[in-house]
Amino acid sequence: MLTKDVRDIVIKIYIIDKMVQKGKLSYVVSMFFNMYRVIHLLITGIIIIPFTWFLAEGGLGENFSGNRFTDPQMLLVIPVWILGSVLLFLKKL
Repeated sequence: MLTKDVRDIVIKIYIIDKMVQKGKLSYVVSMFFNMYRVIHLLITGIIIIPFTWFLAEGGLGENFSGNRFTDPQMLLVIPVWILGSVLLFLKKL
């Protein structure tokens, strides 16, 4: 006997297979990639912003200069990430 979760997955696969046969798969793929893009944006943003901030503040080294950011060039990674995120949403399938 199949569990409810496995049965739901099998039904979804069956529906996707029927859409492939009818030529309507592009909508399903487009919806999947839009969800993937949002999840990718959130995960990379959670990782890149604190990591870039850490590197710009000098990493593990001591900060004797009194400046907040000892290596502010590292903050340029954030605009590059934002540009990549915008291009990810503008990319056509």
